[in-house]
Amino acid sequence: MSQAPRVAVMRERVAAFKTAERLLAKGYDPVLAPVADIVPTGAEPEDRRFGLVIATSAHTVRGLSEAALARLRTIEAYVVGGETDRAFAAAGHMARRRVFADAAALGEALVARRGAAAEFLYLAALHRNSTIEQVLAASSAKLSVVVVYEAKARSLWSQKEAQAVAACTFALHYSQRSAEVALELAAKAKIEPSFLALTHVCLSAAVAEPLQKAGARTVLTAASPDEPGLLERLAEAAAGLKLT
Repeated sequence: MSQAPRVAVMRERVAAFKTAERLLAKGYDPVLAPVADIVPTGAEPEDRRFGLVIATSAHTVRGLSEAALARLRTIEAYVVGGETDRAFAAAGHMARRRVFADAAALGEALVARRGAAAEFLYLAALHRNSTIEQVLAASSAKLSVVVVYEAKARSLWSQKEAQAVAACTFALHYSQRSAEVALELAAKAKIEPSFLALTHVCLSAAVAEPLQKAGARTVLTAASPDEPGLLERLAEAAAGLKLT
């Protein structure tokens, strides 16, 4: 009987447990070594009409109160990834939503919307890619940024966590920030060579970038920017491993 492939989940704590359950159901051996904890800031958008809502993470929706969500339900949204789209739907969002693979693709679409909306509302993380703000800084659009949450990075993995990660075959990465933190944690734990030798499966090209720059041996990108696409790419990589 072949051993189940070991997969390190490089996510914040709560989401990592949910992903682990899905991996177990698919026959993998998940390894939990969370890279961050999500901390809501309590900040919320002002009670006024916006022309467009922008969100790059499902956490931005989950961090808002019911009253704030109610005010945004009829405003068109531009979002990154299927998970963010589903979070909007679960929150009762009723207006049109456009889903993009990453912040760069969303930013390109915003260029075409210059002048079409009175004001864009960006539901943001404290640590974030600056692409969207850079794009809109060069346009006539007015941007209101509300920092809804912080992905508070862990300072260290325990020795047990680090050893478990080093013994994996695959690692899953969901954001550029979490990939960067994972690299830092691996270096602090002195398992960097083993970590870079894993097969890293990433949600998008932007997520893959820091791993590629760090010299990771094998970095793969999901077919679609959501967890089903990520797990599909993992399955392909695992099947290829069995064939060789």
